[in-house]
Amino acid sequence: MKNYAWSFFNTFLSKGFSFIFSIILGNLLLPGDLGVFVTILLVITYLVSVFSFGIGQSTVQKLNDRREASMRNHYFSAGMFVLAVFSSLACLLFIGLQKYILQIFEIQRASDILIMVVWLIPLNIFREYFSRILQANKEFRRLTFYNLTSVVIQIFVTILLVYYHNMNLEGVFYGIYTGGASAFILFILYIVKRYTLVFNPYTLQSAFKLIRFSSLIFAGSFALLLDRRIDVLFVSHFLESSDVAIYNYALKFSLLFLLIGNSMSKVSFPKLTNAFSSGASENIERILKYSVDFSFLILSFFALAFLFNAHFLVKLMLPEYYLQAVPFLPLLFIGILPKAVFSSIGTLFTAKGIPAVTARINWIMLGVNIILNLILIPIMGLYGAAIATSVSFLGQPVFIVIMLMKHIDISFPKTKIILNFTLLFLLIIFGTLITNIWVKELIIVMYALYCFFIFLTREEKQYLLTGLKRKQTDVAPSRRSF
Repeated sequence: MKNYAWSFFNTFLSKGFSFIFSIILGNLLLPGDLGVFVTILLVITYLVSVFSFGIGQSTVQKLNDRREASMRNHYFSAGMFVLAVFSSLACLLFIGLQKYILQIFEIQRASDILIMVVWLIPLNIFREYFSRILQANKEFRRLTFYNLTSVVIQIFVTILLVYYHNMNLEGVFYGIYTGGASAFILFILYIVKRYTLVFNPYTLQSAFKLIRFSSLIFAGSFALLLDRRIDVLFVSHFLESSDVAIYNYALKFSLLFLLIGNSMSKVSFPKLTNAFSSGASENIERILKYSVDFSFLILSFFALAFLFNAHFLVKLMLPEYYLQAVPFLPLLFIGILPKAVFSSIGTLFTAKGIPAVTARINWIMLGVNIILNLILIPIMGLYGAAIATSVSFLGQPVFIVIMLMKHIDISFPKTKIILNFTLLFLLIIFGTLITNIWVKELIIVMYALYCFFIFLTREEKQYLLTGLKRKQTDVAPSRRSF
C-alpha cells in the first residue's frame, strides 16, 4: 500500500503536474498563445517518446530480472549510451523540421520559440530514463521528492517571468527548463552513488539486448502516446488555436484520471516481472485482481464526483471562456475510465516478456482513432474529436481482456467488471441530465457505499483496511516526536 501511495504521488507530480501547469497558464496566457504552446509541447513530447525508444522500461525489466542481477551496471551504462545517441538524432531532426512544423500548424509567429526549445528533448529523455531507474529500485518516495522540487521551481519561475516580466511563451519555456534542470541534477547525485558507468564488450552486448527488447515496447508505447494526443494534432490542423486550447482542457481533465491506473502499474510492473520469473500464478492473479478492482473503485467514484460538479470546478480554476470544454467531458470519460482502470495492469504483457501483444493492441486502436478523427473533426468539430478518442480508448481494455485470456493461463473476473462499468456509464449518462445538485451528490454517496460494500470482496476490504491501519501506525510516531 505504501509503494502504491508514493507511486501515485510521484505520477501526479510528474504527469498530472502538466494539468496543474496548464491551469496556471490558462490564467496567464491568451487562448491563442496557449494553443500555440500546446502544439509545440506536443511535438516535443512525440519526439521524446520516439527517441526514448522504450529504453527506460526495458532497463527496468532487466534490472528486476533475477537472471540478470550481475549485469546491472552494464545495462544501466548501455541505456545511457543508447539514449545519448538517440537524443542527438532527435535534436537534429527537430532542427531540420522547423519550417514544416510552422507551416503544418500555422504557428509562424512561434519561429523564435522553436530554436530555444530544442534542448528540452535530451533533458526530458534522460529525466524519464532516470525516473525509470528509481522505479526499478522502488525508490518512489525519493522520486516524489525530486519531482516535487521540480514542480515548485517551474511554477515559481514561470509566474515570475510571465506575470511580472511579461515574457509570455518565452517565460513559460524558461520555467520548464529551470524545473527540469533542477530535477536532472538531483537524479545525477543519486545515480553516481549507486551505478558505475562501464564501457566494454559486455556493455555493447547489453545495449543490443536493450534495443531489441525495447523495439517491441516502443512499438506499443508510441502508439499509445499517439492515441492519447493525436486528436489534438488534428484539432490544431483543422480548427483554430483557441479551439486547441478549449479541447486541450477537456482532454487534460480526462487524462488526469489515467494517473491512478498508471501509478499502480509502476508498482505492479516489477512485482509482475518477479512473479512471472518465479512462476507464481496465484500471486499473478492476486496482483491483477486487486489492481483492477481498487483502481475501478477509486476512479469511478472520483469521476462521478468531478463530472457532476464540472461547471463549478472548471469555473473555479479557469476563466469562464473555458466552460466550453465541459460538454465534451462525458463523451471522453466513457472511453477514458475503462482505459484508466486497465492501465493499472497495462504492463502485464511486457512483464511476461511478450510486449508485442501490447504493441498490436495499441496500433490497432491508434488506426481507429486516426480514421475517426479524419472523418469526424471536419464534420462535427470538437465533438468529433471527443467521440474518436473515446471510441479508441474504450476499445483498448476490450482487447487487453481478450489477449489476457489467450496468452496467460489465469482466471480473471471479466463479467463482474463489465457489469459494473455498465452501471457506471448509466450513471454518467443520466446523472449529467439531472439539474438538482443535491440529487447528484446523493447519487455519488450511494455509489461510494455500493462500491465498498458490494463491489469489493471480503478479502479486498480486509486488505484495504489493513493497509490504512498500517499507514496510521507509521504516521503516529512522527506526530509524537513533535
